[in-house]
Amino acid sequence: FAGYLTRDLSECLVFHAAGITVESAVIENFGRKVEVAPEDVLIEDELQLLVFKAKEEPLFQKGFVAVEIAYQGRWGEENGLYRAPLNDISTGSSESVAVTQLEAESARQVFPCIDKPSAKAEIGITLDVPANLTTLSNMPVRNETLIEGGARIVKAFEKTPPMSPYLLALAVGDFHGMEKNLRTGQTVRVWATKEKSIDTLNVALDSAVKAIEYYQSWTNFTLPLPKFDLVAVPGRGGAMENWGLLLFDEGRFLVEKDEDHYATLESMNVVCHELAHQWFGNLVTCMDWNEIAVNEGFGSFFEYKCMEAISNDNRIPLLFDVKVVPPNKEARVHFPGARQHALEFDMTNGTHPLVSDESHFDAISYSKGAAIVAMVEDYTDSVSPGAFQKGIRKCLATYAYGSMTFHHLLACAFTDPGISIDLKPWVFKSGFPLIDVNDTGSAGSVRISARNYTDMQPFLSPIPLKYKEKNQVRSLLLREELVLEKKSSGPFILHGTRGYFRARYSPDAYAEIIQTLTSQASDPGDSFQLTDVMYDGFDLVNRELLEPDIMLQAIHPLFGNIESNPNLNMLRYSVIVPSLLHLRTWHQTLVPGECKERMEHFIREVAPEPIDSSSSGLEELAESYLENIWEYDLDPILDAEHWMEAVGSKICNYLGV
Repeated sequence: FAGYLTRDLSECLVFHAAGITVESAVIENFGRKVEVAPEDVLIEDELQLLVFKAKEEPLFQKGFVAVEIAYQGRWGEENGLYRAPLNDISTGSSESVAVTQLEAESARQVFPCIDKPSAKAEIGITLDVPANLTTLSNMPVRNETLIEGGARIVKAFEKTPPMSPYLLALAVGDFHGMEKNLRTGQTVRVWATKEKSIDTLNVALDSAVKAIEYYQSWTNFTLPLPKFDLVAVPGRGGAMENWGLLLFDEGRFLVEKDEDHYATLESMNVVCHELAHQWFGNLVTCMDWNEIAVNEGFGSFFEYKCMEAISNDNRIPLLFDVKVVPPNKEARVHFPGARQHALEFDMTNGTHPLVSDESHFDAISYSKGAAIVAMVEDYTDSVSPGAFQKGIRKCLATYAYGSMTFHHLLACAFTDPGISIDLKPWVFKSGFPLIDVNDTGSAGSVRISARNYTDMQPFLSPIPLKYKEKNQVRSLLLREELVLEKKSSGPFILHGTRGYFRARYSPDAYAEIIQTLTSQASDPGDSFQLTDVMYDGFDLVNRELLEPDIMLQAIHPLFGNIESNPNLNMLRYSVIVPSLLHLRTWHQTLVPGECKERMEHFIREVAPEPIDSSSSGLEELAESYLENIWEYDLDPILDAEHWMEAVGSKICNYLGV
């Protein structure tokens, strides 16, 4: 493809560029124009830099500089400016749509620029395209002119607000779509290729309208974008949050009329996530790619808040903790349960601090970032209701069109006097604490202590905790260890699912804790806490920090209580399904033989029969899993040989082998 760039500079004449051949360049400075021959342009391939070098005299004086560059570029594969083939490519069709994917460092493949997220500019784009195709960019068309007898059209788009180069976007193809107007007068449009039914866009349009209105209300910041285009791109493997022109893979974005609730959840989720970036990532951007948690941590956190708000379903927060298994048994899971996903990944060899010297687009940046944001929101709002929103709103307004670090944006929540916590260990170190809760031996008191989950050394950073006492939720900051006087009978149970830790109780306390939480499960907080007790318990067993018989003994009465009470049907999704997933993983890891057979018998005995197939929502997902319990391939336990010797042997002993 061919391109032509005009850029205003001050002193620096070094650009990022990759795969670009300069045909000519003109530098203008204080009315003086200097033509630069292609041979006087240095292209540094390894560093992906384009450098203009002077011959005998300086190219420019200090001050305002304008640069015009004519160049040739190459089509990318799945980044830069690339052709996305239509779904009938297998028939030999050469039809395609042209789209961009410039994150993280592919803007330099499309035009010479300072290709860093903190380098922001107002960008205007003009496209020469076939007249019969839909042509979209970040902003609306300013003017257009037909050429070549009407066969082609030149479209000039309005300049964008100041934004990072990687957010420049275009989509050219044979699309059809539908639209709605927001109360602000802004237009929301959704698009798909004409091979897809227009009706498949209904869910996305409804979700997008509600999501934008939710974010504009929550942030108290109406974006200066006249329109939002959301486009389903054939063959695409992910989504991209370009300002005003968001691109999605068809599989998650489009919803057929006869698809199940999972498809609706997927579409709603990806729309909520990418639209969150319009504020967290686009309006305020990470300083550099090693701070990508600014974009992805906050985006992943807000996707769940958005889904709950636009669906009016107060069970959506469960998705933050509970993995959703697709009913069609596909291996890819789009709802990994952000908090649990982060805790699991943070124990692997691939873990790293949220912010380090390198960039990571992984479970730490996304899921742990979201979990730490959730922890901060939960703590600040427990001390001063509304403090989190107030602080984030203020920082968005202050740093609009600029960049921030993750630590700085997170600390914005501490604007109210008296609210503070040292966030550095959570941001700049990997890992998380294990909270131990044990009776002190004297009546009416418990000892709460924290150690690093990996090496059992003291965890010295303050940890926000919540617990429930006499039906009131109380907050505290744990600094290594404390003794707390209980003011009510019954077991002491940490409350809520927003702390970034795992909790371990006295072995003899688990049965009473699980029974208590089950009996109080009509309270969402107790219901969510029961989910966490089970998740934590199974993981503690796998780490040899809890005996497996404690969890196995709990299963029969727990499942029985849930099945006998129709009011607890939601626990089939949030407790029974995750527990069965763990039991299935144990069964999958056990070596063939009598023990493995007895484990299968145990699972078949405790697993509930699916209930009314007319159930909908999250209950539908639970029943679908229960119908197909033995058909899922699960992630293996790492170092299975050691696990079999240390843990599997105890499971076998419990099963009588």
